[in-house]
Amino acid sequence: MLPLGAVMFCLYYFSFRFLIKWRQLKTPGREDEVDDETPVVSISGNERAAGIVQALGGRENIVDVDCCATRLRITVKNPQNVVVEAFKQLGSRGAFVRGEGVQVVYGPHVTLIKNEVEEFIGS
Repeated sequence: MLPLGAVMFCLYYFSFRFLIKWRQLKTPGREDEVDDETPVVSISGNERAAGIVQALGGRENIVDVDCCATRLRITVKNPQNVVVEAFKQLGSRGAFVRGEGVQVVYGPHVTLIKNEVEEFIGS
């Protein structure tokens, strides 16, 4: 049984390796590199908070600001006023709107960004 397993392993390994390389199959780790990231300009926290509030449709459109481990979660009054494309220029990895909720992915430093936005809204 063990020799049969070794033979089958070699057969599968080399045949799939050949097919993947010959047909240029996109397996995990072999995807095309996409350079769609917008260059992020280094901006201060207050400027970033101002940009986020502006992208959300202004102070009057924001109902609540919260965050989880990697996302800034905002409740807005009018989701049509949110400019999703603007978040990429502010260092976001992505954003989406679901109903009145907006989620912006910033990564593990999102707590600092949440505090900046809350301070900006409060001032």
